[in-house]
Amino acid sequence: MRIRLVPEKNLALPLLCKQGEGMQIPPSPEEVDQILLTQLLPDRDIACPLSKCAGRYLRESLRADRPQPPFDRVMMDGYALRASEAGLALKVLGLLRAGEAPRELPEMEAQSWEVCTGGVLPPGADAVVPYEECEREADLLCIRTSAEVRPGQYIHPCGSDLEAGAELLSPGTRLGSRELAVAASFGYGELQVRQLPRIAILSTGDELVDPTSDPLPHQIRRSNDLAIDAALALEQLHAQTREALPDERGAMLSRLEACLPDHDLLLCSGGISKGRLDFLPECLEELGFRSVFRRVQQKPGRPMAFWTRGDKRVFCFPGNPMAVLFGLHRHLLPYLRACMGAKDAFARPEQRRLHGELPPSGLTRYLPVSLQEDGSCQPRPLQNSGDFIRPLHSDGFVCIPPEHSGDQFPYIPWS
Repeated sequence: MRIRLVPEKNLALPLLCKQGEGMQIPPSPEEVDQILLTQLLPDRDIACPLSKCAGRYLRESLRADRPQPPFDRVMMDGYALRASEAGLALKVLGLLRAGEAPRELPEMEAQSWEVCTGGVLPPGADAVVPYEECEREADLLCIRTSAEVRPGQYIHPCGSDLEAGAELLSPGTRLGSRELAVAASFGYGELQVRQLPRIAILSTGDELVDPTSDPLPHQIRRSNDLAIDAALALEQLHAQTREALPDERGAMLSRLEACLPDHDLLLCSGGISKGRLDFLPECLEELGFRSVFRRVQQKPGRPMAFWTRGDKRVFCFPGNPMAVLFGLHRHLLPYLRACMGAKDAFARPEQRRLHGELPPSGLTRYLPVSLQEDGSCQPRPLQNSGDFIRPLHSDGFVCIPPEHSGDQFPYIPWS
């Protein structure tokens, strides 16, 4: 019998499956998506200068303060005239530069204005003829007989792109070069975005040493924290703290307690399995955190966990490098995007065809793949969840559900 617990307001409980008395089955990756959406960091919107908004998500609706273009805009360097007079010898009244106030084309026949790209079309003119289709001597202009002059040519009409008051960008839009250019063009000097979370990245394991050190035979260089930090940086997020936690309960508890006041989100790797030195769960519970889920039906990365306390969140991955990378791209980055106000942060990834046959499994499996020219995926299987060398030759990974048919699977790129 499958039982879904209904969460209280703002307090999500784990989605559990029950088979027999006292036996709980961890949530699937898709159920984890729904749980995480109920556990977003608290809303803290701020006004951010336009120059600092790249990569962030808009928290307001932007509207046009005037039509676009705001006037009949000249699209070519040349001459503005009446199309009906193109066969006449035209007197050139002068040069109108871009940014100059408009000058009218008089109703008297056979006159024109020299104009620049981006400038205002002189009222009374209805066409622009490029320089290369004209011959001029002193202030007398003739249009070549081979030129076809039509009303409206090389004119960008006022309001043809957008009317005043129209919505430019909606909440949840990621702000890139195009979006920020539009915002600037309509007078926005700052935008409403979410305040960036204060993040700490914590690694457990006494066998870990600094990447620049010369490790002893029984030690390995630390890498999980750098992988997480790099992924954050690509999302325009940054960790304020990156440190290692000792495999000693008292020292770990002390470091966690000291870290909490200055951070909203702790991202941990290791220390959450069932080993004798995996003290992280009991330390967090002693600090008042509530476990939302402790395992996920996925491989690698089954012992992935999430805790909450007030406005604090803790996201924990296993210590194996590939379990961290899969959990990072499948769960953490969508969660952070949702926290920052992204629309459809947990939208289902695109489907791609996978070569080869795969037997069914009781867990969702993550398989590194390389993209082929036709867009299909070639498997790049791991030796185990500690093998992070082979994925260097992959472009991303596919998510293979426990029961599947066909050869189409959700694909997530590494970048």
